Amino acid sequence: MKKSALLFHLLLPVCFSCFSQTWVKQESNTTSDLYSLYFINTDTGFASGSNGTIIKTNDGGSNWLSVNSNTSERIGSIHFTNILTGFAVCGSGLLKTTDAGENWFIQDTASWLTGISFINQDTGFACGSGVLLKTANGGNTWVRQQSIGGTVISFYAADADIFYIGADCSYIYKTINGGTNWDVIYGPGFPVSYYDLYFMDRDTGFAAGGGWAQGSEAGIIMKTTNGGMSWDGFSFDKTVRSVHFVNKTSGYAAGNYGTIFKTTDTGNNWSQLNSGVTENLTHIWFTDASTGYAVGENGVILKTTNGGLGIITPDNNEKDFSLFPNPFINYITINASQLTDNAEISIYTIQGLLIYKQSLRKTATQLDLSFMKPGIYFAAFTSGQRTGIIKMIKK
Repeated sequence: MKKSALLFHLLLPVCFSCFSQTWVKQESNTTSDLYSLYFINTDTGFASGSNGTIIKTNDGGSNWLSVNSNTSERIGSIHFTNILTGFAVCGSGLLKTTDAGENWFIQDTASWLTGISFINQDTGFACGSGVLLKTANGGNTWVRQQSIGGTVISFYAADADIFYIGADCSYIYKTINGGTNWDVIYGPGFPVSYYDLYFMDRDTGFAAGGGWAQGSEAGIIMKTTNGGMSWDGFSFDKTVRSVHFVNKTSGYAAGNYGTIFKTTDTGNNWSQLNSGVTENLTHIWFTDASTGYAVGENGVILKTTNGGLGIITPDNNEKDFSLFPNPFINYITINASQLTDNAEISIYTIQGLLIYKQSLRKTATQLDLSFMKPGIYFAAFTSGQRTGIIKMIKK
């Protein structure tokens, strides 16, 4: 709120400055691709990835240290049932720790596994290539459930009975009896892999994924409010790999090419945030409404402490470009004659959500902004290493 109040009182002339870092790149001490995040509390968290990588933080992500996973295989998912006991999955099966992740040992299940989750300390599920395993005794033993076609790559337990699965074959499955029987509740349609599922309760949930159609990448977030009987889809131009909600209305999604999206209306609309990276992001996790993390390729770990909002703050008064008229109705003209090549404008809401981006010419550029609702916005200009902002008012 403080940053929003500061921006609200900016004068119309623009000043060059740097974007405030709302997603800050952390030092992960690894170049392995990271696939999964899990935080036990606000300070202690884990990330897992390729080459047997498991890294741990004890100070809220400021420092990450490698721990011995006892494998060199891809570790696709990680989950803790209490502060000491945790599980991870890899090509050989399951990994387990009983000392807060300091040491891990293999539980061979003769299955290639991709995901794991527990609904309480005793009952959990692990999924993989055509297989779903269930434990009822805290992971001491695992029982194979009904076979499901394709590779199970995401799942979410709404409670002990109702459970959802996303597969790489454009299908979503549901059980209402704890995994004994499964029904197809969506698919096939657009050729998509569902990389993540998130449910707020038994009925309201989201499926995130993506795929390729006619040579182009496409992403999707699907929403259901009736337990999967029907779904509404929101399309993106990049694959969406993770979705996470911090409360009933506010949620985040992350995906390829550094994309991060936010919703403040229970997933009815999504706006893109500025992550500052281009690596594919594979998992996003929030420990509270403001503090969140995202991981991805090449050991990338991002952290935000302000809900990821792309707020911008100025620090000097150079006047190298302007826009007019301001206030405006539908069209606005940008005069940016002092900018270098490859300059662009990004428009943010007062909450810091990115809603528009466009390259600029050195001559005047007219923009059609008729899609925007009346209100206050901020235009962020970039030119080489320099950036600047202007407050915009749409009538």
